[in-house]
Amino acid sequence: MTQLMASASAPPDPRRDRGRQLLVLALAAAQVGAIVWQVQGSTAGTDLYARSSDPPVIPATFTFAIWGPIYLGSLAYATYQAWPGQGARPLHRQVGPWAALAFGASALWALAAGFPPPLLSWGTVAMIFALFGSLLVALLRAVALAETPRDRLLVVAPLGLYAGYITLATVANTAATLYQLGIRTPLGLSEPAWAALMLGAAGVLAGVVIRHLGVNRHRAPLTYPAAVVWGLGGVAAQNLTVLNLAAQPQPVVAAAAGLAALLVAGTAWRRRRAGAR
Repeated sequence: MTQLMASASAPPDPRRDRGRQLLVLALAAAQVGAIVWQVQGSTAGTDLYARSSDPPVIPATFTFAIWGPIYLGSLAYATYQAWPGQGARPLHRQVGPWAALAFGASALWALAAGFPPPLLSWGTVAMIFALFGSLLVALLRAVALAETPRDRLLVVAPLGLYAGYITLATVANTAATLYQLGIRTPLGLSEPAWAALMLGAAGVLAGVVIRHLGVNRHRAPLTYPAAVVWGLGGVAAQNLTVLNLAAQPQPVVAAAAGLAALLVAGTAWRRRRAGAR
């Protein structure tokens, strides 16, 4: 809080502010370009339809549609913070560097994932953890400093959506890397038990974040829990035998994902009710 107040009272530096604005805008575009290259241009691009070798914590293919709103939201935020008159605001001074770090980590993740495993497999893990951490800091600062409905729509909401989905993607990416390296049952657990443990950890982590953010009707970064629930729902769908989305459906994993989603939704609802009171 002291750091935030110090930034708010700092004298304007137009050149530094403009440089930060342009960096955020450039990296927001770069992450989109990098994922397009990974999917279409690399020799080891992601094949969303080759699912038989995926760990059970990877969500169903339809879940990845959320990346459209995530990238559009990132570009909307980057454009908003680059608009004339926005540069010297404490909101953008505090959020911008962390958003730039997140977008840069996202671009590097996409580039690393475009190479065949295991060449840069642990590099993708490092980048996605950096992405998650920087998004979380950016979101916390955005919630604290947003002043107007426009701030909440164009800064808090996009960052919340991004951070929410990356909360689950961090778990999924780590599991996929272990799979690529032939490690399918760490800690001596069975594959379903290990997947359920990871999903439970993701649900608890998301619940802690929601409580720390203070989701309520005034701040309302409800995009964060919504994205987490969307991802967990995709994992449940992927592992339901009745939907036949996976080569080897795991009902235990589907149940764990469903319970984690209920935990996240319930925590968000309780925080919202507390804020309303």
